[in-house]
Amino acid sequence: MNSATDNPLVFTETDEVVSGGNFHGEYPAKALDYLAIGVHEIGSLSACRMERLVNHGMSGLPAFLTLEGGLNSGFMIAHCTAAALVSEDKVLCHPSSVDSISTSAGQEDHVSMGGWSARKALKVIDNVEIILAIELLMACQAIDLLYPLTSTSPLQAIHTLVRQSIATWDKDRFMSHDIETATRIVKSGVIWKTAQPYIQNYHNYYYVEHHGEPLPKAEILMKLIYVFILQLEIIMIMMIYAKNYSASELNRLRITKRYRNHLLIRSSMKNITQTIVSIGLGIIEIEGINPHQQVITLNVNFELKWCDDRLLWNTSEQLCLSKRNRSAIFFTANEIWTPDIVAINGPGKTEKEVKYQYPILALCSGIVRWSYQDKLVSYCEINVQNFPFDKQYCTILLQSTIYDSNELKLRSLYKVVQLYNFINTEWKIIHATIEELDLYNPYYERYFSTIKINIELVRLSRFYVGKIIFPFSIISSLGLFSFCLPTDSNEKITLTVSVLLSLTIYLQLISDYVPKNERGLCTLTLYSNIIFSLVFLSCLFNILTIFIYYYEEYFLRNKISKKTFLFTIHQSLIELNKKRQILFKKCRNNQKYLSKHIDINAFEILHDIKYIRELLKNLLIRENFVDYRHNLFYPQRSIKQLAVFVDRILFFIYLISMPLILIILFKANSQSNILPTTKNQLLDLRKISIDPAPVYRGCPT
Repeated sequence: MNSATDNPLVFTETDEVVSGGNFHGEYPAKALDYLAIGVHEIGSLSACRMERLVNHGMSGLPAFLTLEGGLNSGFMIAHCTAAALVSEDKVLCHPSSVDSISTSAGQEDHVSMGGWSARKALKVIDNVEIILAIELLMACQAIDLLYPLTSTSPLQAIHTLVRQSIATWDKDRFMSHDIETATRIVKSGVIWKTAQPYIQNYHNYYYVEHHGEPLPKAEILMKLIYVFILQLEIIMIMMIYAKNYSASELNRLRITKRYRNHLLIRSSMKNITQTIVSIGLGIIEIEGINPHQQVITLNVNFELKWCDDRLLWNTSEQLCLSKRNRSAIFFTANEIWTPDIVAINGPGKTEKEVKYQYPILALCSGIVRWSYQDKLVSYCEINVQNFPFDKQYCTILLQSTIYDSNELKLRSLYKVVQLYNFINTEWKIIHATIEELDLYNPYYERYFSTIKINIELVRLSRFYVGKIIFPFSIISSLGLFSFCLPTDSNEKITLTVSVLLSLTIYLQLISDYVPKNERGLCTLTLYSNIIFSLVFLSCLFNILTIFIYYYEEYFLRNKISKKTFLFTIHQSLIELNKKRQILFKKCRNNQKYLSKHIDINAFEILHDIKYIRELLKNLLIRENFVDYRHNLFYPQRSIKQLAVFVDRILFFIYLISMPLILIILFKANSQSNILPTTKNQLLDLRKISIDPAPVYRGCPT
């Protein structure tokens, strides 16, 4: 059997050739290439519409369609994913039908690559479905942000359908799961089934004019998705650019227009002439304390609340009267009036104010709340006398620079000073108080309402103990053991000098850690100087001990050596005769007690020979000096014993004085500048789970 579509049939009798095969697939390949290009255009247009949605300057919506960006920055990462898919589709849309490669040893010399065209088209369709799913998520998020504005019935139905499976982007989370869910919604065709009952004008998309037969479902689905997205974007653009604002947006425009010419006029309420501003202070970090400039720097969180009658709207509506769902509007600091609260006992700002970058929340009842982080710099009398075991007492005065107490009154929002995730670096806050008072300004001759905050800090000294004090004490204690070395070992001076050199080098290394203050020496500096002086004195005492120890041997011998040799011999003989007479008298007196075989004359000769031998040895060799002023039987008492005694006395004196000095100098100062009856108003939010109750009671009516 043979196949006419595979190999041609040749009939020789009739001279005919029958062939039904057409092995060049360029035509379907071109059609598939065109299909991929057309589908890619849908994805490219979708990416352009996404740019209009996420761009705050073009849409008027929050940047990247979120109020709290977090790690993913809202829809920014999703937009990047869509852009990457569009870029991939651009590469896939290169026509494979023009990329012919000869194969099969030249038998197939012009190949259309139709199979790759089909696979590319399927890949492009998959990518475009994901792109449309991302745009669907963005469009639904935009509708949520424009609430209470409503859209058309079909779009509201689609929005409800999507929200049944995908929640609104109200906080940072991974979006991959949402994109996968939206892609399944696009592929399932449920969008068309949801919108079909509302759409009556799209009848021509179901049936063709000839034969009245329905179009293929795949083609209907792609057309309906494109029409849905196009209609959704047209309505979004109309809502945004036609300035069809919601009630809140209209109120915001009205308020900012009212404030445009009265920005510097302070806020006020009916039946009251004083603006009351409540201040809540939370300390985040102690950035540093500069003893030389007498300045403390804190990273704090300010929470300000006040009332403004120009920020009232819809006061009669139930939405504003309810405390849970009050209408709120966000303003920038240059759109409405804000209080100028600064630390008046500080050097002032040297850099641009960052607090004006934080938004201000205004409720329809006139309550304004402004929370921002700032760097608070204030003068503080820094006393480093007990460094590194010192305590500091700082006072911060918050005050308005323009309005006196008759115009602006400062109140404490909370009864405590809060610690927001306080970072313990070098300092720890142990006590804090907050007071409300009026201070007289002699320059303006007026009283200004002031919030006074007293803070007591203690330095964390473990680093200094382990890095400076302990090694310094170990090195200096080596000088104590110099008194234990034997005096004739010749190592006492060497040890003390080595310790002095080590302390000198170590003092240079630790000099950067000691605060620079000209008001007096700190405890650490005083301790190091005293210990250094003690080691230096130990070196001097060791020199004195060695001097005493060798005085008898060297100095007395050198004094006697100045006499002449003959004079020495003469004196020695005189001394010898004296000793012989004394000795012989004793021997004669004791002769009757001695045995007969003992010869007294021989004993005398031996005594003389021994004495002369010692005398000659001293004169010729100059060693082991023998004092001829005493006889050989006289017990010699050397001054060396005095040197050893002095060594032991100095050892015990140093053994007691060095630890005693350490205890006296580093005794922490327990006195506090804050009265003991003052209640500690410090609240560490890291240790409790309940927020402090605000003292603020709302705006007066």
